Amino acid sequence: MFRSVCHRWFVVLGCLAAVLLGAGCDKFRPHNSDERTEANFETAYNLGLQGLNDDAIKAYYRALEANPYNATAHRELGQLFFDKKHDYVLAIYHLRRCQQIRANRNDREANDYSVEQVIKQAQLQLAIEFSAQIGRQQAQSQVDELKRRNAELEAAVTQLRQQLGQNARPLPDNSVVAQPKPVAEAPKKNVPEPARAAEPVKPVTRAVETPVTKPAATPRTHVVKSGETPASIARQYHLSAQQLMNANKGLDARKLRVGQSLNLPDGVK
Repeated sequence: MFRSVCHRWFVVLGCLAAVLLGAGCDKFRPHNSDERTEANFETAYNLGLQGLNDDAIKAYYRALEANPYNATAHRELGQLFFDKKHDYVLAIYHLRRCQQIRANRNDREANDYSVEQVIKQAQLQLAIEFSAQIGRQQAQSQVDELKRRNAELEAAVTQLRQQLGQNARPLPDNSVVAQPKPVAEAPKKNVPEPARAAEPVKPVTRAVETPVTKPAATPRTHVVKSGETPASIARQYHLSAQQLMNANKGLDARKLRVGQSLNLPDGVK
């Protein structure tokens, strides 16, 4: 009897453990502090600081192999794919995975506003690329249609020339085409022309050109307001977020401050 009861408890505990492990419960995974001290994560972070982005990405993936629930590794990977590789699909995936893991274990960073902002910027860049790709496809289809019509016109012109060449009849060799006789002009009489009155000489005046000085071009800037992001600022001036970032070297999109002055690219009106 005692053995039967113990056996049942062991079966129940084994099933519970299997359910928890199979469901991938993130609540029992290491906290944020453990994620940053993992060896692969530290290596990846240092490589990123040195600008070795490809090596940093590989190291972050090794950190995820060691701990698939490393939310901070997903966060850093998403930012790398957005900033350095411009792979917005992978950026959104890793940032969403970071949010999901943190929400499941009720981390205080689960509602990180900067993560959501980067996701929105990545979605905006994907929309821009998608619309540009559609525009190129439409333009290519119009070019193909013009080429097709041009080929049809050339074929029609060639066929018309062939028909005209077959229907044309050459003139006989002994045929003479009559030329019109020139009409003799009447002799002109020497009639003296009437004298013309001398026109008064007008004084020549020269306009003095005054040099026009153009005002020196002043660089355009934008002062950051509350709630603005690089993507929203770029849209105001019909720019891409990358053009705005290139005009402001060293700018961190996650650390914009209200009142901060941003340079705008040349030619922006």
